[in-house]
Amino acid sequence: WCAQVTERRLGPGRKPTLRQIEKEAYIWQDKGILTLELAEKHVQEMLERQREGSEIRRVLGIRNRDLSPGEEKYIHSWLEMGFREDAIGEAYDRTILKKKELVWPYINRILENWHKKGRHTLQEILEGDPRERSSPRSGNKQPAGPDAEEYRRMQRLLDKMNGGGGNGA
Repeated sequence: WCAQVTERRLGPGRKPTLRQIEKEAYIWQDKGILTLELAEKHVQEMLERQREGSEIRRVLGIRNRDLSPGEEKYIHSWLEMGFREDAIGEAYDRTILKKKELVWPYINRILENWHKKGRHTLQEILEGDPRERSSPRSGNKQPAGPDAEEYRRMQRLLDKMNGGGGNGA
């Protein structure tokens, strides 16, 4: 496992140091990974986490660079909380709309807030915490639909078109 991680990070032919292997062994011991079967299961979980991490990097628009250790910790914590790429993508969109750039602590606060409320899927998030609609210039909330006066004006226009315009034949 350590050899795979080192090659992925540093390039083909690079080998882990004994200290890296020792640190990983302590982590595995703390997690109770003491048999070959548990080790295989753990490696499969780590490979799945890597795949999910790659998907999240894509969602966050991170290309052509590795994640920093801090960024990896954020993504790992989000996956541990039960979020998947669509929910993280929603938090990313909200962060970009508010901050105009990816601000890791901000997106993390959004996801922690949803986690505390028990909202982990995109559907749960959108139903329980709908995105505020705002106009690009003013930042004020826009009404969800036309107000009563606008509705009456549209109705008068439709009545005029139906009654005064003939049937078009």
